[in-house]
Amino acid sequence: MIIPSKKILVINCFTDSQLAYSFEDSIHNIIKKEKLNIPTSFVKAMNSHTVSSGNFDALIISGSEQNIIDNHPWFESLEQLIASFDKQSKPVLGICFGHQFLAKVYGDDNIITRMTKAEIGWNKIKMKEDILFHGITSHMFMTSHFFEVDKVPEDFISLASSDQCSIQAIRHKTNPIWGIQFHPEYNLEKAVEIFNFLKQHYSINLPELIQAKTIQHNHKILTNFFNII
Repeated sequence: MIIPSKKILVINCFTDSQLAYSFEDSIHNIIKKEKLNIPTSFVKAMNSHTVSSGNFDALIISGSEQNIIDNHPWFESLEQLIASFDKQSKPVLGICFGHQFLAKVYGDDNIITRMTKAEIGWNKIKMKEDILFHGITSHMFMTSHFFEVDKVPEDFISLASSDQCSIQAIRHKTNPIWGIQFHPEYNLEKAVEIFNFLKQHYSINLPELIQAKTIQHNHKILTNFFNII
């Protein structure tokens, strides 16, 4: 008997074409590098109303250059999509903006606050033991956010923190739902591209370069999520 491949739905919340491509290319590269047989469908957030959880086994929600405190028209449909995956106990992973969106959905609008100083660069992430973090050794990750989750939603626990951001990751207490503020998907080349984009559009100072080998296993977080499915 042939066991069908698990299918992943990835909601791409980026609106800038360069950022959207960088994210999708990064996910493709991880799947290729790990030699995973996982069909992946990328759908723009504004089109999230066109897809059904019944056709997929897991959901990933990307980062975004959009502000989480703005109520975009597609917020409602994305919230409904998350609820549908949750109801079927299908794994959900939110990254950066996706992490904040999950906190907002399961908490309230006041759970997200603007940071006094944006956390952009390479930061040490202090992690608690969790299946999502298995095999992570360096704990140095790319961060790029102007907002943060200020309080853990009632049905979640905190899994990670940094010196500047006290809630870097959350997990639902009973269901397979995770949110991570930092970026495990980008290699050094992609991270530099994004930092340059931020410098151009937000006048940030570029962070110091690190050695590629320092973050060579960061993508394992995505691999661990794929293995949960």
